[in-house]
Amino acid sequence: MKKIFLLLFTSITIISISAQNGWPHIYHANENAVSQSFKETYDKGYLLSGWLDASYPNYCWLMKTDINGNTLWEKTIGSSQYTTVIHDITENNQGEIFIVGATYKEDQYGDPYVIKLNACGEIEWCNIMHTQMNLDYARDVVPNEDGGCAVGLYHRGFENDPDYDGEDIICVARINNQGFKTWETCYNSQDSLSGTESNRDLTQFMGDKLLITGDIYYTDTTTGLAWLNCYYILTNENGEFLWETIVHKDSAGYDNGSGGAAWESIVSPGEEYILSSISHYIGSSESRPAFIKLDFQGNVEVMDLISGYENGKLFSSKFINDSVFIGSAGWGNNPPEDPTLALKYDTSGNILDQRVVTNDDYLSYVEKTFDNKFLFFTTQSSSQGNYEAFLAKYNQNLEYDSIYNQPMEYDTLCPYPIASDTITLDGCILSTSSEENAPEPKTYSPELKVYPNPAGGPVTVELPGYIEKHSAQQGFQITQKDYQYHHDAVLHVVNIHGQTAATHPANGRETLILPTQGLTAGVYMVVLEVNDRRYASAKLMVR
Repeated sequence: MKKIFLLLFTSITIISISAQNGWPHIYHANENAVSQSFKETYDKGYLLSGWLDASYPNYCWLMKTDINGNTLWEKTIGSSQYTTVIHDITENNQGEIFIVGATYKEDQYGDPYVIKLNACGEIEWCNIMHTQMNLDYARDVVPNEDGGCAVGLYHRGFENDPDYDGEDIICVARINNQGFKTWETCYNSQDSLSGTESNRDLTQFMGDKLLITGDIYYTDTTTGLAWLNCYYILTNENGEFLWETIVHKDSAGYDNGSGGAAWESIVSPGEEYILSSISHYIGSSESRPAFIKLDFQGNVEVMDLISGYENGKLFSSKFINDSVFIGSAGWGNNPPEDPTLALKYDTSGNILDQRVVTNDDYLSYVEKTFDNKFLFFTTQSSSQGNYEAFLAKYNQNLEYDSIYNQPMEYDTLCPYPIASDTITLDGCILSTSSEENAPEPKTYSPELKVYPNPAGGPVTVELPGYIEKHSAQQGFQITQKDYQYHHDAVLHVVNIHGQTAATHPANGRETLILPTQGLTAGVYMVVLEVNDRRYASAKLMVR
C-alpha cells in the first residue's frame, strides 16, 4: 500500500482555458457509461465517477477535470475477473479521495468496499467489508478530519441465511486513517409497524452529527396497507443513535396521501435547518416534487412544488441562500419521455425559474461551486442508443456558465503529474461483519532486517515497511514515503569487493527467504534496490 507524505513543495499544472470548449460536456460518449457521483475539488476542479456499463460492470471510472470540465486525468477502477461498481466519491481537505461501492471479488453476492487514494491518485488502502451470502454494499461516504471516513452501508443482514430476521438493513461504519473498521452500527427501528427501510444519503454537519436519509415502509392500521415514507436517522460521531423521524403519509394534510421517498439532505448555510429533496406520493398514482424542512430535533415541514403535472420528483438541491435553492427535478404525464429540469425555487414552494437539462428522464446530482455556480451531473441516451455521462454548469439565472480564461493550477498537493491508470481491489483489508474493534495499528520500520545472523543456512530478510524518496522542485524539498514499493524491489547480496554474489527479486513480497549455499564464508551486504536506486542495506555474516 502506498502512502504519500508531502513536505514543502510546489506542483503546478497550468491550464490555459482560452481555447477550450464551453458547456455542457459529455464523457464516454457511446460507451454505455452512466454517471454516479461527483465533487468539486480543493483546486476548483471536479471529480466525476461512473460505470463503464449500465449494468454490473467490471470497470468503473474516476475522472478529474479542470474548472471548465475538460479532462485532466482518469482512473479505471475494477478488474476483468469480477464486478465492481462505484456508488459515491468524496475528497477531504488534504486532497485525499474516498471511493465506495460494491465488489463481487470475494463471492457472487457482493460486498461493500472503501478505497482511499492519496493526493496523487495512488491507492493508500482499501477495505472490503465481507459478509457471506449477502447482497450488501456501500452507498455513501463522508470524510473525517483524521484521514478516515464514515460509510453508509445497506442490507447488512444475512438475507440468504435461514435465520435472517429482516434487520440490519441501514448501517454506518467508521474506517480509521489506516483503513481498518473501528466500529459498525446498524439501526433497526423499534416500531413494529415499520420495515424494509432503505438509506440513500449520508450527511455530516455540526462537526460530529451524521444524518441518514432514506425511506421506510409503514403499515396503516386502518387499511392494513404498508406505505413508503421518508425516513431520517441522526447519530453522533460514534454512531450512537440520537433520533429517527418517519414522515408519515398524512404529514402534509392529504387524506389520501401515501408518503414519499427522500433522496438527499443538505444543511442550510447557517446550520439553522435541514432541507431534504423528496418525491411526495399522493394516492396510488401521483408523485409530486417536494422538499422537507427538518430541525435538528427531527421535526418536519413538508412543502410541495406544484408543477401542474401528476408525476414528478425533486432529486437533489443546493442552497443559493437560506431561502432560495437550485435543484434537479422532473415531472410530466409521460415519465420515460419527460426531460430533466434545472429548477430554482424558494422555501414557500414557489418555482422561480426552470430550464431543460437533458431530454432524458434521468435526474441530476447537483453541486454548488466555490463561486456560487451550480453543476448538474447526470446520464443521457447517446445518439447510438447507449448511455453517456453529461455535465452542465449554470449560474444562478440557470444560464450556462461562462468559460474561465485565466490560468489555473491543478493537483498542487502532488509533486508530479498524476497518471491515468487502473486501480484494482487486490490486497484489500478484509473486514468481517462481526468485527467491532480494529487490530492494533501496524508499525512500519524503515530498516532492512536479516536473521539469523551469523548464518550457516537460509536467512530471512524483512524488507522495510516503507522507503523514503527525496526530490526537489522549484526550490522546495519533497519527501515521499512509499509503502507499496515491493513489486519493484530487488535484493542484492554483495561481497566485500563490491561484487554481486546473488540477486533476488522481491516480486511483491515483504519477507524473503534467501539461500546461502554457494556463498563462501565471509562478510556480505544485503542491499535493497528499487528502480536502480539503493534505499537500505544490512550486514550478513556467512559461516
